[in-house]
Parts: sequence; C-alpha cells; structure tokens
Amino acid sequence: MKEIKITPLGTVSPYPKGIHNCPGFLIEYEEEKILLDCGNGSTSLLNFPNDLKNLHIFITHYHKDHLGDLSALQYASFVYHNLGLLEEKIKIYLPEKDFQYTKLA
Repeated sequence: MKEIKITPLGTVSPYPKGIHNCPGFLIEYEEEKILLDCGNGSTSLLNFPNDLKNLHIFITHYHKDHLGDLSALQYASFVYHNLGLLEEKIKIYLPEKDFQYTKLA
C-alpha cells in the first residue's frame, strides 16, 4: 500500500514568529508533491532542488501569509532550471476568484 506523507512547513499567521512559519504543507505521494499554501518562511524547510521536482503548488486564497514565499519558489525554479537541475516547470494553481485580497498592503 502506498503512503501519503504530509509535512507541516508552517502553521502560524499573520507573520512568521521565531521558529514558526506561515501556512504551508508539503504532501507527497509516490513521485508527486503538492505544496498547499506557501506562507512566509515555509520554503526554508524544503529540500532544494529535490522538492521542486514534480511539484504542484495550490494557493487556497490570496492572503499574503498564504503566498508570501511564492515568488521565492518561482525564482528558485528558474535558477535550478537554468542550472540543469530541474527539468519541468512548477505548476501553480490559484483561486479563480478572491482577488480583492491582492489590494491589501
């Protein structure tokens, strides 16, 4: 029987506090990985570049504490792709609605 592994990367809001990061959960099943939310500091617990392989990122909503590290992951993906260490692009899934939160400072 195949197992699903879920690793909490962060669970606090609205900002990282001490050793605690904003929301993020890495879900692994066989070779596929899902990052559910990408809060500030959560990517510091990923194993680069291995955790970027076969990665799908799902952002649940547009609060900054749930997507704060998204640009860092995009840039890491770009760098590792150019170094030849990452073949496929990271797939990112965003909510279709809920854009009013992007106007928050």
